[in-house]
Amino acid sequence: MALFNCITNGIKCISYYFSLVFQMVEAEEEYTEQMEILVSCFLRPFKMAASSKKPPCSHEDVNSIFLNSETVLFLHQIFLKGLTSRMESWPTLVLGMDIFKTILSDINQYIDKQKCVNCNI
Repeated sequence: MALFNCITNGIKCISYYFSLVFQMVEAEEEYTEQMEILVSCFLRPFKMAASSKKPPCSHEDVNSIFLNSETVLFLHQIFLKGLTSRMESWPTLVLGMDIFKTILSDINQYIDKQKCVNCNI
């Protein structure tokens, strides 16, 4: 009976782990998609408008609003690519800490972004 409970609990843990991984991939896909919209539909047009003859805003305004959005998008595209390549290794899916190094090594990008958000509120 104890062995059965141990196996059942192990299967529940594995199932929970895979559920978390799938949720993380879905969330990352959604975030990356939203960042792509931000960059392509807002940031780049604003940059172009700031270079026009009668700019509605300056390059400084654009930079203060969007700060490092392109860099953050790029980091998340790399992170998502790493996650999806791990998913392709299914069912031997293992997420080690190396997959998070991309995001963690550039944490300053997020700190700067948060400072920007706080300044513009």
